[in-house]
Amino acid sequence: MHTKEAIFIVIISVGLIWAIPFAKAGEFDITNCKTGRMTPIISSEKVKISTVEYRGNISSNTPDKFFEGTIHCVGIYRVVDGKVAQMSNCINQSPDGSMFVSESVGNDLEGTSKSIYGTGKFDGIESKGIWKINIPSIHPLDALGIFENCSRSTGTTNLPK
Repeated sequence: MHTKEAIFIVIISVGLIWAIPFAKAGEFDITNCKTGRMTPIISSEKVKISTVEYRGNISSNTPDKFFEGTIHCVGIYRVVDGKVAQMSNCINQSPDGSMFVSESVGNDLEGTSKSIYGTGKFDGIESKGIWKINIPSIHPLDALGIFENCSRSTGTTNLPK
């Protein structure tokens, strides 16, 4: 083997090895539309606390459709002196059965999310992002506590090889 060929092979090999950790890194952009129910735990003039559970569909706004699937979330919705705070955990599942669990915090219109566990194609996922309600309640919270809305989430993700 000639020296030029050996140097070329080393350069290509180092380049490929360097690229491996970043093979599944990138940005995500998804929309999820969901329907759910809020169940009051306490409701007073100053404090309202409810459990919330909702389900919906995830549509990827990128060509790779990597995050397409369904979502199922449970959480707490709190209003204290008119200020809304909420926290939920969600199972995001793709059609192949792979899933990841995410944690979301925010108010009633926007917040942040991060992944905390994954299986299948999401094994080892690290993601973080922001979400915003982009279609307000399709029908407002009714007497039964049922709601529907859509939100858009954007952020970054990394999946180790």
